Amino acid sequence: MVIRYIFPFFVAIILGGILFGCDLKPAGGKSTDDSQQVEARPYGKVTRYGLFRERGKGWVEDTKNTSTGKVIRGATLEFSEDTDRVALRKGIVFGYRYWLKFPASQQRVVLKRILIHPEMTLPDGSIVSRSEREITKTSSHGIVTAIDAYTFSEAYELLEGEWRFQLWFEDEMLSEQVFTTFKPGVAEESD
Repeated sequence: MVIRYIFPFFVAIILGGILFGCDLKPAGGKSTDDSQQVEARPYGKVTRYGLFRERGKGWVEDTKNTSTGKVIRGATLEFSEDTDRVALRKGIVFGYRYWLKFPASQQRVVLKRILIHPEMTLPDGSIVSRSEREITKTSSHGIVTAIDAYTFSEAYELLEGEWRFQLWFEDEMLSEQVFTTFKPGVAEESD
């Protein structure tokens, strides 16, 4: 009687040991994990998002690569509040901090930054709902960290809806952060 229960138990242990002890490497000698390390596809993540305050003022520069035709350069930002909901007020700075990983040998990284937002009518009458620009970052040991942010500085920018920040490397999106903007007082009262 005991043999009837012990025998299947020993068979299971022996077969389990054989199966778990097998070397599952392909014929080339490298496991799947090893080949992924050699290829080292870049990846990224959002580490913090919300509102920022300017510690150091930057300057406004004209550019054709943004929705508004302007970009703020040289501002020093300090994180102030975790949120994905942004009140529509001039002077508000919202965005996210990101962390990207590349092969350590890749010193300079060219990224595509896309911002998708509600339809905006510019002073010249043109309507835009997105901007796309190329940015170059320098990696330290394959790591890139930075902030991507937007400042409401003009009345025509104060639009309710979804603002979607994306960073792309070649054909792969590495990070994305979505914010919802609202008129002050309206959404605040319903929360």
